[in-house]
Amino acid sequence: MRQPTLARIRQDSSLAKLWQDAFGTLEVELRSPVPLAANSPAGKLSFYRVDLSKLDAQAIQKMIGHMADEFGVSREALADYIKGNELPVTAEDIDVYSYDLRAFL
Repeated sequence: MRQPTLARIRQDSSLAKLWQDAFGTLEVELRSPVPLAANSPAGKLSFYRVDLSKLDAQAIQKMIGHMADEFGVSREALADYIKGNELPVTAEDIDVYSYDLRAFL
């Protein structure tokens, strides 16, 4: 069985308060320990994909509102994107602290 990739939202991140309010913790389980690169309205970003199966649907809606405001995209477009099992968190907002080394072998 594969070990989960665990991370923590950084205390100094703009996401920290909302994440804590929405999910009750700053810890998050990621789909992979390797960040992805993508273009966004804010420019080129590195981000991690959150494992949505570990999150509450109502809390995800709170996050959608915050992320839509932060990245200047519509809530509907972001909700549709997330429905495809993607909740990105920028690499600068997160510290990865536990992962399965087999992901790199």
